[in-house]
Amino acid sequence: AINGSDWSSDVCSSDLYSSLQEVSIPGSVSSVGDECFRDCLKLTKVELQDGIKNLCDHAFFETEMLENVSLPDSIELIGSSCFVGSQITEIRIPKYAEAGHTRMDTVESEPFDLDTTLIVAKDSPMHQYASENGYNFKTY
Repeated sequence: AINGSDWSSDVCSSDLYSSLQEVSIPGSVSSVGDECFRDCLKLTKVELQDGIKNLCDHAFFETEMLENVSLPDSIELIGSSCFVGSQITEIRIPKYAEAGHTRMDTVESEPFDLDTTLIVAKDSPMHQYASENGYNFKTY
């Protein structure tokens, strides 16, 4: 397990965590920092507990084996390229979450790969975001 409150460094660049396959992030952590799990090539499972508010830019970028993540309702921000390069095909977005993306016309500026289906609350900020940015989406 990764201990402490510093979730802002590139975890998988460390030999200690290069083979990390599963991680559970406690709700006492408010933000998963920029590039925290970037390139964790063996990461398959992420458990995010209620209380986490921000998933910063590139937090799970290029996690090639990651297929499923459940976002707790406490999530407010999903950063640029947060899940780009993962194997996530469908993800439920909490009602009050917003996409923190740069205003560029590149796929890398979006929080998800464009072939990811977003499950969004009807009339929520992410509902509008998904429809304006060409995502497949479902509403709840």
